[in-house]
Amino acid sequence: MAVKITNIVRGGNRALTHRKFRDYLAEVDATYGDLLLHTDVRWLSAGKCFQRFVAPRKEIPIFLKNEVKSDSTELENQMADAQFLADLAFLTDMTSHLNELNLKLQGIHQNIANLFGHINGCKEHFEEMKDFEEVSYLPLIRYIDTIAEEFKNRFIFTQPLTISVENVSRANLQLELCDLQSDPFYQGRTETGLDFFKLLPGERYPNLRNLGLTMGSMMESKLQLTEAVLIG
Repeated sequence: MAVKITNIVRGGNRALTHRKFRDYLAEVDATYGDLLLHTDVRWLSAGKCFQRFVAPRKEIPIFLKNEVKSDSTELENQMADAQFLADLAFLTDMTSHLNELNLKLQGIHQNIANLFGHINGCKEHFEEMKDFEEVSYLPLIRYIDTIAEEFKNRFIFTQPLTISVENVSRANLQLELCDLQSDPFYQGRTETGLDFFKLLPGERYPNLRNLGLTMGSMMESKLQLTEAVLIG
């Protein structure tokens, strides 16, 4: 829907509509003076596009009604739906935080504790959602918890010998990690990722081995898909 409205304002040969929209935002002293077009080549641009779309959410339906010649009633009604706007705000905040986290992951002075702090802090810093107190956040909070758990699994996969056991929520994984990190045989191994987890005997480390093989398979599938897209 955000893409559809953006295309109505900016897409194709709509220079006049686009200029009117910018003039209108300037007139009402909006936070941003324009919408951004998202490019699939640079996925990080999605967060900025959403931010630019959510900020003038009150002005957009008014502009559609007064300036767009085609029937925009359905879009106007959707822009007035509190649950839709809350979901859009959540997506905006989540994309923004993941973009920031992506940059922090690239930092040279990061450690596991810092990165877990970045992830857990997401629940407390959802700026765009503060305007939607009347809707239920429970499904969204569950989604954040799922993402946080996914990140934890990835850290276990990439750093099983150094990750802090206290940062692992599942008791069965904690016990196996304690055993693994105290075993001198594995401390001296140079294998990483999937190759490392293939070394773990299933009878001794059933949960760690299963997690590692699953994560490794998922990552290999994503890599193959990415390569296919780039080659194609």
